[in-house]
Amino acid sequence: MDSPTLVRVERARLRQEADGSGRTSSQQQQHREDSLERCLLDPKPKPTGQIKTPSDETIEPIMAKVPITAPPPQGELDWIQVHQQLADFHAETPKEKMARKVKENPLVPVGCAATLTALGFGLWNFRKGRSAMSQYMMRARILAQGFTVVALIVGAGMTYANKRVSKK
Repeated sequence: MDSPTLVRVERARLRQEADGSGRTSSQQQQHREDSLERCLLDPKPKPTGQIKTPSDETIEPIMAKVPITAPPPQGELDWIQVHQQLADFHAETPKEKMARKVKENPLVPVGCAATLTALGFGLWNFRKGRSAMSQYMMRARILAQGFTVVALIVGAGMTYANKRVSKK
């Protein structure tokens, strides 16, 4: 459809909408119709800031100048094969990762459990008013934390050593 036909169709739709709802005043209706007509029929260029859509007359000469090329060489599409190979890759779930890490370094969870036990028992003694036992448990917590840190460092070193041996 050409622009004047679009304007008439849109104007009729707006009138029908206003008659059905009864909320639009005639002045507002006339303003909407006038602005619609200005937008569709005004041959002036649109102000900057709005997107100017190209018409078919401007696109056709440009498309005629674009050469049709052969498909790209096979080497440029290698990423598609890599993507297909990765589709079969199984991503490790958090539960599986935790089980693997515990198997690799079982002393870290033991140290964490000891730390939490000492902390919990120390806080419970503090609440009960047994300050000497509470102090003793806080010292035990510090030792358990130290054990956990040492276990982490030793486990990381062993993992690194195993990876170096498997690469050779």
